[in-house]
Amino acid sequence: MKDQIPPYLKEYANDLTLRRIEANRRRYKGTHKQRKGTKQSVLLGEVSREYYTEYIGILGELLIRHYFEVTPEVTRYTVSTLLKETKSVTDDPDIIVESTKIKYGLTVKICEKTFKANKRAMNKEEPDIASFTLFTSPEDYIFADFSPDEVRLWDVRHAYSPYYEKKPL
Repeated sequence: MKDQIPPYLKEYANDLTLRRIEANRRRYKGTHKQRKGTKQSVLLGEVSREYYTEYIGILGELLIRHYFEVTPEVTRYTVSTLLKETKSVTDDPDIIVESTKIKYGLTVKICEKTFKANKRAMNKEEPDIASFTLFTSPEDYIFADFSPDEVRLWDVRHAYSPYYEKKPL
């Protein structure tokens, strides 16, 4: 399903991104975990890697939350906060969803150009569904859901760390 990104979610994602970057700078000060350099993005153009990584993740999660808010079958969902001040981040599902039919856990994956999932994280997580938000332009995105077992059958690529990848149809 291809849809347009609501402008107010972009603004909110920007605000949260700037806050998360500051929190991460405090959390990762003196470590190798700070992202350096720039990234050419379908969604944002050329931006710092630090901003890119945080912004697309936050915007993707906001879009999924928005979808659940306007979906009549969803009766409740539970999420963790987008801004965390703790040293460790858990491997719990990103979102627990209750619908009129079933309760399920989601892992949320956000990407551009192709569907991607960090291999190490995907192999550790145990969600019911891997929910992907694929940005296709500065204004548009696609949602797609896969089972974790399907994702683990995708091609493995190597960059900063190994990841599963699938080209959209």
